[in-house]
Amino acid sequence: MKITTDLRLLGRERRPVVLAAGFFDGLHLGHRRVIDETVAEARRLHGSAWVLTFDKHPMKVLRPGSAPLLLTSNHHKVQLLGKLCVDGCLLMPFTRRLAAMSPEAFVELLSAAVPALKRIFVGENWRFGHREEGDAALLVKLAHRRSIKVTVVKPVRTGGVIVSSTRIRGKVASG
Repeated sequence: MKITTDLRLLGRERRPVVLAAGFFDGLHLGHRRVIDETVAEARRLHGSAWVLTFDKHPMKVLRPGSAPLLLTSNHHKVQLLGKLCVDGCLLMPFTRRLAAMSPEAFVELLSAAVPALKRIFVGENWRFGHREEGDAALLVKLAHRRSIKVTVVKPVRTGGVIVSSTRIRGKVASG
């Protein structure tokens, strides 16, 4: 598996790129569903499956005092991703500059940097862009304008409850 912090590396891909986008802290069952669907689509397209995640939790940059404790370190997250048959991981640096980008600018950045980008998979609650103005529905619209198809993956439920990193953090904190 390739690992990079530089988006330009994905621009060198000649095969169709299928991207799973999210923070993926803990790589729980919901994250696994997004990534598994990404890998399956990449194989169907004879392309490459990449995971776009961030080097630090956005709250660590935007409101450090409110940042959650992480379930997995970047090193551990990358190790776990390697077991999921992805071809690469973009550990994108999360900066104030990136956080200030509009949703439109972020999608344009991806589209321009990765000409082979054909599909993006995200969870239903994925947010992006300045002040989290972008959601999965907006991503669908913005990507469509660039001939990129987006799949919004439904959450995984166990016992009728949605599996989430926030819920898992709460369970860990309560023992």
